[in-house]
Amino acid sequence: MVCGLGDVGYRIVNLLLDLGEEVVVVSLAGREEWIRALKSRGVEVHCGDARDEDFLVECGLAEVDAVIACLHNDGANVEIALDVKRLYPEKRTIARIVDPQLAQHAEKHLGVHRAISMATAAAPMFAAATYGDEVVAEFMVREERFLCFQVAGPQHLREKPLIVIKPTGECLRHESKDLAEGETAVVIARAETMAEQVPKHHPKHHSLLKALNPVALIQFLRGVWNHATVQLRAVLIVIVSVILLSVIVYWRFMGLTPVESFYFVVTTATTTGYGDYNAQNAASWLKIYTCFMMIVSVAGSAVLFSIMTDYILTARLMALVGRHHIPDHGHIVVVGVGNEGHRIVDELTRLKAPVVAIDRAEDGEFLSTLRAKVHVIIGDGRDVDTLIRAGVHRAKALIAVTQNDAVNLGVGLTARELNPSIRVVVSIMDGEFAAKIRTIAEIDASLSPPSLAAPAFVGFALYDNAVASFQLGNHLFTLVEAAGGDVHQGGQRLALMTRDLAPPAL
Repeated sequence: MVCGLGDVGYRIVNLLLDLGEEVVVVSLAGREEWIRALKSRGVEVHCGDARDEDFLVECGLAEVDAVIACLHNDGANVEIALDVKRLYPEKRTIARIVDPQLAQHAEKHLGVHRAISMATAAAPMFAAATYGDEVVAEFMVREERFLCFQVAGPQHLREKPLIVIKPTGECLRHESKDLAEGETAVVIARAETMAEQVPKHHPKHHSLLKALNPVALIQFLRGVWNHATVQLRAVLIVIVSVILLSVIVYWRFMGLTPVESFYFVVTTATTTGYGDYNAQNAASWLKIYTCFMMIVSVAGSAVLFSIMTDYILTARLMALVGRHHIPDHGHIVVVGVGNEGHRIVDELTRLKAPVVAIDRAEDGEFLSTLRAKVHVIIGDGRDVDTLIRAGVHRAKALIAVTQNDAVNLGVGLTARELNPSIRVVVSIMDGEFAAKIRTIAEIDASLSPPSLAAPAFVGFALYDNAVASFQLGNHLFTLVEAAGGDVHQGGQRLALMTRDLAPPAL
């Protein structure tokens, strides 16, 4: 029984039907074309409130094996699950819960068999898409988090693949780590080592070497210069000019070589004064000039140190209050920081990826938390000026995850115009629309959160001990806890269950 016929519920019902399962739908409302399509496939669609337990019983609750509550309201889904557990404790209940903390409590304390946060489950897949990878599932085993990656051959894998898909579409268990041309495979890796799975995007450098990098030093000096006021810049230019002029003066009128003159100016300006060179026997005007140069140099040192100190302290203060600088290049721009967007930002920051977030609402629910982690820009992601302020022309990737599919597409296309080399990932709730967008060359990845989440709901509904479920081609794969399983992860043995999908002929 599926309660709720929104974007998620519709995908769940169709996936169950493709697996040959019998489905009963209970929904207060739904798109007419979806209802007609499901009825044409033999589905019983009951229009009513699923929170009414008497109505659920009338719809055949006693005969079903599992109940999936996937309304757009966390409280309603929890209420449905509680009613089912009270009436029929043996039935599996799977609830869609947006709040990840509530999802954990629902499983631990409310008797819900599985609580799934669609945004949390999809976040690793969006993050991986910015690197060109495809995460097909995420799961937890004994507090350890794992990701299932899909990779393509030819290549030699670091990990033994769980499944190999032949060019013919045949899916096989596989022992070898070598993938042939045209073959794809699914491998399992700990989420904490995701960065190591793509070392080309996260080069490892010793911190000292990074500090001594000339490029980093130039960037620091440029930041100091840009931070200084116009008046301080003018004073600094005058001081540097006086020092350069002094080198020429001492070279021409004290009989020193250019190197000796530079050495004398530096020791005098820094008040070091070793005594090996001095103006004791110089002309009176040169002695007066030397005094003038020493006074200017001392003032210059004070100005220089004040500029650098002000820059460093300001940077530290901005970090403490949650303000960050926009990276010079190679960052990821996330447009829209709602339920999906802020979890994607969390996933990217966990991978230590530089991120800039854009959102229209100044008082957004998650902005105060995000400002402590990344630079946040308030503005419309569709505006060119907003994207330029976010540095999209220097960014490595952009993820558009607003609540509007058309806006996401528009943001992605605008970003590609500003930066032809940027990788564009967009969130499209409508699965059919997402498939059509994948044919557009300007969009690198079009992901549908409901389509990504549907296999997880179905896997937990079909198997009592399931830990993860994902769809590849015309197959649904589910990892289940099993004493004799041949997949060993996180100190637990897992077995791989395979179901074939048989979509109806058009």
